[in-house]
Order: sequence, then structure tokens, then C-alpha cells
Amino acid sequence: MKIAQQILPINGNHLRWLAVLLWLLAGALMLWSFYWQENVDVKIRQHLVMQSKQAMQQIEQDLKKIFIQDNKEFNEDELLSIQDPQTRESITKGVNQAVLRLNLGAQGFGVLIARSGTLLAYPDSRLLGTNALLVLAGHNNLLTPIVQQLQRGQLMTFSHPVTGKELWMVLSYVQSLDADLGLIIDAEELRNRDGMFYWQWDSVFFLFLAGGVILLGSWRFPEEPNLITRRIFMVISASLLSFLITLWYEALDDIPLHEGETLLVDRESTELAWRRSKENVVGELDEVSQPIHIEIHHIQLTDASEITLSGNVVVIGNADSSPPVQIQDAISSTWHLQRQLDDIQEWHFVVKLKQSMDYHAFPFDQDVLTLTLLAPATVENSILTPLFSSYNSMATQSLPGIMTGARATGGWKIEQAYFSYHSVSLYPDNQFLGLRYNIAVQRGLVGPLISHVMPLCVISFLTYCMLLLWTKDKKKQALWGFSTATELQYSASLFFILVISHVALRESLNVQGVVFIEYFYFISYLQIILIAIGSLLYTSKIDIETMSQKNSLLLKQWYWPSIFIICIALTLLFL
Repeated sequence: MKIAQQILPINGNHLRWLAVLLWLLAGALMLWSFYWQENVDVKIRQHLVMQSKQAMQQIEQDLKKIFIQDNKEFNEDELLSIQDPQTRESITKGVNQAVLRLNLGAQGFGVLIARSGTLLAYPDSRLLGTNALLVLAGHNNLLTPIVQQLQRGQLMTFSHPVTGKELWMVLSYVQSLDADLGLIIDAEELRNRDGMFYWQWDSVFFLFLAGGVILLGSWRFPEEPNLITRRIFMVISASLLSFLITLWYEALDDIPLHEGETLLVDRESTELAWRRSKENVVGELDEVSQPIHIEIHHIQLTDASEITLSGNVVVIGNADSSPPVQIQDAISSTWHLQRQLDDIQEWHFVVKLKQSMDYHAFPFDQDVLTLTLLAPATVENSILTPLFSSYNSMATQSLPGIMTGARATGGWKIEQAYFSYHSVSLYPDNQFLGLRYNIAVQRGLVGPLISHVMPLCVISFLTYCMLLLWTKDKKKQALWGFSTATELQYSASLFFILVISHVALRESLNVQGVVFIEYFYFISYLQIILIAIGSLLYTSKIDIETMSQKNSLLLKQWYWPSIFIICIALTLLFL
């Protein structure tokens, strides 16, 4: 007894202090995360200020080029006093193109507002030349907060009125135009681009969870050495399990946008994406745009390579009897004109698409279904634009374009929906701008948990029970029915059940390669095989010290910690 207490000088107070230490560490990590994030933000803001000054210099150089083209010498006083409408329009277009060419990320853009209130550069070309101060009384959602921020300093933060995302705006004064240049940048995009990671928040969550587990393990802490050892290994196993759950929870994060993909939520983002799609875009967006409203009613995921979508499309300004849009990568499609009122048509469609689904992260897999729409071939230089006024909200989580109650088959959940543009090349030197409707889906966990994860957990528990039966005591062997033949029978039964479940998984997914959950099937196979081999060795005359001491107590103690450590390693490697 005394020797055991010296070897394990642990009591409930030690565990309580350890729990408190983990919570203090979690709090310190949380404070450090806030400080580090603020430090990163400060560095990014300093970089933005420098970028704003460079942008200002670039605009002034572009202005000089415009004057040189008109055989005039650049003069700031002359620029501010120009009265000729054509010259002012030429300068305004040149300035607007220069501002829109600034590299501010996929969601960022520039705005130039004269001190008199005149809007000199802005993604929505319809507002150029108007008084931005009067827009406050209008219905423009994005320009209103921008104008409100002009008097609040060199760098300020506000939320996008549609998406709610955090935006940063940095101001600089362009003397030659007597105007303020504002650079609008998506804060999240900047943080991700500059190496902002969020692993520390997952660490904080794990430390709090592990502290709670350890504190619970200190409750009614035993005094017997054997019971102390058992309690310690239970706490270790529960802590490892909490870390594994943290990793799996992290895998359920939302799917980020593709790099360089512009989210279409309003007129500004649409025109910005259109002008950035190709060099030297000429004309106005209204001259080439074809507004459409799309509503998805049903999504059927037949297998990993095909999906079927059905829904309605409403188009304005189309009088033809042919389908109003073309769908890229469509295997088959059917269209039916439901109703027509003047130049407004509503079509119902059912389309089967080629769609490469990635199932390798099953059951934590998520993907983006894409429906790329092209303007009819009969309409030249036309591009499709979302009819924003027909949607209650363009926020991705509000699922614009998904009918209320619509669902995806196959156990998938619809998480987000949004529009973007995608360049489509039908043949060399010919590109079309396709309107891409994106549907982010995530597999529901309830089905896989019941059909696959729970059987694996039960098999792991039963193999542990088989391990607990190992004993050299003849009375206990007779009482428990322990023998090599019995162990082999149990192992064969479990192996047969596991194989059936594994085959059913492969048939249901119909996927090439190994999916994530199959590694846990491999662990279960290994558990069954090792238990069977171990039982043979344990009942044989071969003397293995680890097995012979205290009825293989060491193997029984390290069973669950070893399993969880392997699961954590597989999750870090393959998820």
C-alpha cells in the first residue's frame, strides 16, 4: 500500500489544481488571441494606409496620362476648373477605371468622392457625377454607410448592409481632384491573406473542456491505489476524447469562397465583377445585363458524379418561346413555360448536371454545388445578372434562391447559397461570363452517426470487454467462460458484422479511394485481430511479461488512450 502511494502520489486536490491551471491557460490564450488579432489588425491597417498613398499617386499619374493624350499640360488648377462636359466625362471615366483597377482583393473596391460631394469613382457607374451626399436620402444600401464614414478619420470600420461582414475603409486626399479616395476592403479576406489563423480558439475550447473533464474526475476521488490508477486512466481517456471531438467540430466550419471569387450581393459587386472579368470593358452594365430570378425547389444527389436540380427561372425582357438560359455541363434538361405576362416569363426546369462530389471526408464532407447559367446564344454580348430586388436577403445564410422548405436528398443539409461569376471558355480565344449559382451543402451527421459511428463504437467496447475477460484465475475462467475458442468465436462474429457494415458503406457512397471513416474501420479490424492473437498468446505457454503481470492490467489500462491517440493522429493526417 505504501509503495503504491509513493508511486502514485496523486489525490483529488491535484486534479482540481490541474483543472484550474488548464482554465487559467485557456484564459491566458484567449487574452493573447485578442492581443495578437489586434496586433495583426494594426499591421494590416498600416499596410492599407501605405497602399492608399500608392493608389493616390497612381491615380494622379493616370490623370497626367489623360491630359497628355489631349495634348495638354497637367495642371491641378486647370483640372478643377474644367467646364467642358466631354472633357469632364472623359476624365471621370478615366479616373473611375483607374480606381476600379486597384488590387483590393475579391470583395474590395475603391470610391472617390469630391469634397463638393460629387461621386467621381464608384462600382455602380449609374451614380457617377451625382452628389453622394444626396444618396443618403435614397435607397442605395452600400454607399450610405460609406458617405457616413467620411468625417470619422483616416481609417474606420463598418458592416456591409447586406452580408453583415466587417469592412475596413482607409481614406487619403487626392489634391489634384480635391477629393477623398476611400479603399473598401473585406476584413476577413485580409486576415486570411495575411496569415490570420483561428486554431487558438479551438485550443481555448479544448482547454476549457479538458479542465471540466479533469474536475469531474476529481469528484469522490478514491484512496485505493488500484482505483486511483483506474481513475487516472479514465481522466486521460476522457481528455483525449474531448480533443478528438474538438478536431471533428473544427471540420464542420463553413466552406470559404474560392480565391478571387467575388460574391454578388448588390449592383456594386455585380458591376465590379463584370468589369474585372476582362480587360477594357466598354459600355454600361444595363446595356448587356439580363436580370433573372432563380428559385430551387429540389436537389437530388444521385451519386458522386451527378446531381439533379429542379426549380423556376423568371426572366424580364424575353419574348422568345425557347428556354431563357443555357446551363453548362448539363447532361439533360427539360423546360416548361408556366406563365407569361408582357415581357416577363416564368419557366420551370429539371436539369441533370455533371458534378464531382468529394466524399473523402465522410461523414464530415461538405461541397459546393454549382449551377452555371449562360445567356442564350441568340443574344450577343449579354450577361445574366441576379434580380436582387426579388430576394428578401442576399446574405449567404439566408439562402437566396432556395425555396422555403426545399431540401437536398441523401442526408445533405443546405448551409449557404450565393451568386458569383465564372469565366466559361467554349473554344480557344472565346470566353463567356457565366452566372454561377452556388449551393453549399454539408452532410447531416445523424444518419452516419447511427449507421456507421455507433457500430464502430460498439465493436470497440465489445473488444475491450473481451480484453477484460483475460485472467489466469481458474474460477473466474469458469465463471466468465473465458477460453481461446470463445475469444476466437467472438472475434469472428464481430469481424463478420464489421465487414457487412463496411461493404454497405462502400456501396452507398460509390466512391473511388479511401474515405475518412474507413480508417476507423481499419482500426476496428486491427482491434479484433490483435485481441484474437493476444488471446492465443495469453493462453499459450509463451511468457510475455506485459501479458502475464496482473492479468494484462497494463494492456487494459492503455486500451482506450491508445485508441483515442490513433484516432487523433488519423484525424490530423486525413481530415
